[in-house]
Amino acid sequence: MANLFEKAKNTTSTPVKKNDKVEVNVNEKEFYNSLSRLAKINAQMDDLKAEAVILSADVKNRGISEFQKLYEEKNKFPGSFVIKSSMDKAPDASMMFIPVDKYITIDTVRANELKKEYGNKIVSENTVYTMDAELVEKYGDVISDLIEKCKKITPEDKEKLISAKVEYGVAKGTISELHTFAKKMGAVIEDVKPIFQLKNIKVEEK
Repeated sequence: MANLFEKAKNTTSTPVKKNDKVEVNVNEKEFYNSLSRLAKINAQMDDLKAEAVILSADVKNRGISEFQKLYEEKNKFPGSFVIKSSMDKAPDASMMFIPVDKYITIDTVRANELKKEYGNKIVSENTVYTMDAELVEKYGDVISDLIEKCKKITPEDKEKLISAKVEYGVAKGTISELHTFAKKMGAVIEDVKPIFQLKNIKVEEK
């Protein structure tokens, strides 16, 4: 009788080979106009997306600067807020600036650097345990039958059967504690890199 590992492996779907693409010609004016116009619009959209990336970076950087000012004035986490920009004889532009309690992924080296700079509380640690694939193949029947109390696996292999991967991250709640660190807030933001979102970007109608 196949063990659980063999059953799982055997149920993996086999990829279906795709046929060569067939070309169909539709020589109708209405369809041609729609298709060619769509191609031009998609090209324009690609250009606009590239421009939007640059503009978003500029706007977000200014938003972070205003976030820092507001944080320091209130001496507490300000949460989300609206940024409005006005010019004479022009409609107002505005957006919602949203600081999120999420951060970029960090590795062991960066985790240790942050701990040294800010203390252990600024880093979260999550350990993921995995099983050695070769040993699963070797002891598949045994593991499927009884993994914990099995006496058929040597002590040496038992120690190698499970491996651990430690994942680090900036601790939840750090963004609400930026004002408590001795280092300047701008430097802390740069070190922990919280996620900032821009929403409801619009120009008011006159």
